Amino acid sequence: FIPTEMVELEVSGLVVVSFPANSLVDQNDDPATGTISAELAIIDPSIDPDLMSGNYETIISGGAVGHIESLGALNVTFDDIAGNSYNLAQDQTATIRIPLASDATAQPNTISLYYFDKKTGYWVQDGTATLTSENGESYYEGTVSKMGTWSASIVYDQILIKGCVRNSTGAPVNLAEIQTQGVNYFGQTMAVSDAFGDFSIAAKSNSEVLLSGSTSRSASRTATINTGVEDIN
Repeated sequence: FIPTEMVELEVSGLVVVSFPANSLVDQNDDPATGTISAELAIIDPSIDPDLMSGNYETIISGGAVGHIESLGALNVTFDDIAGNSYNLAQDQTATIRIPLASDATAQPNTISLYYFDKKTGYWVQDGTATLTSENGESYYEGTVSKMGTWSASIVYDQILIKGCVRNSTGAPVNLAEIQTQGVNYFGQTMAVSDAFGDFSIAAKSNSEVLLSGSTSRSASRTATINTGVEDIN
């Protein structure tokens, strides 16, 4: 596309990103002039939650780590033929449209927007989006001040699942990767067992959760756990 003209970028007939002419700058804040290539990826966490960046983690009040449930996400990057990357200038904004996850049952009219911070590895809340429908397709529309990976997300109440990983001889397994995945919500969490095989991992309260553990050599069976409002041992 030509960055000196108004830009509207489509995926499957839906304009997912739009912004005014002369909105992009390179890493030195120089305006984009030549032809720019866009890479767009719509992420449906109900189909493949592994495509979401990071560990669904965000910093909540008091500095604690919370977790988000994503109802859809969008990744947008811009480059020129020389490989230089571009983003929105400091005084510019873009409109994004994030398609609603295909299996979403919760569909709030207004939802928080989060972007993924590659430096910290956390999702950062920045703005809101409104649920809109057009030609039978539902999406969250909002205004952002930077490009990257954006998610329409909810921070959920969580509990801890605590347990121990042991191998077939009964010995504790150190550094096993523990993972939860929501059955009736779109989110994942990860943790690592300690030298005693013990772990503590977050999951959404009042939900159905899949729990599993693995190492580079082996994997556990997957357990289905129904959570309440208290931690589970």
